[in-house]
Amino acid sequence: MLFAGFVAGLLIVAFGADLGLRWITTPWDVSIGGRSTLTGTWSGDVALPDDAIAQTSITLSRSPDEDGPNLEGSATICLGTQVTAYTVTGDADRNGTIDDLRLRPETEELPWIPVGVSTTWTGDELTMRGAWQATGPTESDEDGLHAFSASLTKGQPTQPPCVP
Repeated sequence: MLFAGFVAGLLIVAFGADLGLRWITTPWDVSIGGRSTLTGTWSGDVALPDDAIAQTSITLSRSPDEDGPNLEGSATICLGTQVTAYTVTGDADRNGTIDDLRLRPETEELPWIPVGVSTTWTGDELTMRGAWQATGPTESDEDGLHAFSASLTKGQPTQPPCVP
């Protein structure tokens, strides 16, 4: 019985130390007292270069890789029945600001890709800013860049992510 109590005590100390270290290094990943976190699913709309509005969903989690980016996840951008999936990585500072959120498409056949994406996290809102870059020749812009901004809210999309 004494040994079981000792093991339980060690587990509590280890868990508390891990939570404390995360609170110091990545406070955006720790929810204390119901405070929202940067990690989880965010959704909203984003304007595409042709002015169409696409549903966007992004899921972020703290990366277990100590030597790489501290965030990883996935994203989908959906316009009608066209779904584009992305692998997401980035480095958030202690305030949850990400200066370079990298979205790598899981397919190569896209006319536009998001580049230079940065975010600002304010609890229940994640604001993304960046540009769409043409993957081929374009007639509209000499440099093929179209700026965008999107405000995402915490949680799953209110409507299905894509219309079949």
